[in-house]
Formats: sequence, C-alpha cells, structure tokens
Amino acid sequence: MARTYDCKVEDDKGRPVAEAWCRAYNITDPANPSLVETQYTSGSGIASFTALPDDAPVDIIAIWGLQVKYFRNVFSTSGADIVTAEGKAHTQNTDLYAKGIRSGTSFPATPSDGEIFFRTDEGKLYLYEA
Repeated sequence: MARTYDCKVEDDKGRPVAEAWCRAYNITDPANPSLVETQYTSGSGIASFTALPDDAPVDIIAIWGLQVKYFRNVFSTSGADIVTAEGKAHTQNTDLYAKGIRSGTSFPATPSDGEIFFRTDEGKLYLYEA
C-alpha cells in the first residue's frame, strides 16, 4: 500500500505556484536518497503524490525558476520542515536527477549549474547557478 501526500507550493508572497517541478525522495538512507515519484503542481499550487513508500521518511523538493522549496520529512508527526533557497551557492557535482539531494556540514568542492545541496549545520538548502 502506498501513501499519498498533497504538497502545496507557494512563492514567498503566499501565492500558489503552477507547474513547479516536484520530486519526492525516500530518505531512509540520507546519504543516498532515492527518487520515488515526480509530479508537477496544478494551477492551485498542489502536487499530488500517490505512490510514496509506507513506513519511510520522505522529503519533497519543488523547483520553479530560480526558486527552490524543500519539504523535509513530510510525514513527521510534528509537520514538515520547509526550507527555501534562491540564487547562488557552491555545491558538489551530484546527479540530482538520479540520486536526489546531498547534504553535509560543508559545501563540496566542484559545483555544477543547477546542483542543490542541503547544509545540515545551517538548516538551509542551496542552489548553484552558474
């Protein structure tokens, strides 16, 4: 049985974001998150996930333009932590499309355009833009 989750994506002014690219990751092993489902937001800013794993922590990332919103542990009993990022930061050349989002307490050395990195010591998500 799969879990479902409706992820509401809003910009920094609280307006719904249509056509944001949203990806859900199983983060049972945070060093190697695995992509489980991809959705796009509707005109009302909702991405409806229908095939999320049972009994596993799930993070969701929403990307539109230069904006990134990261929903950490969406099934947490205390609610999801939401982290936003914009603009430039140095991140490692990890394959977001294949492996998900890497994290750590310092930035890796080699950035690539569009790479995303979560700083666990700062609680911030960074997007590298070349």
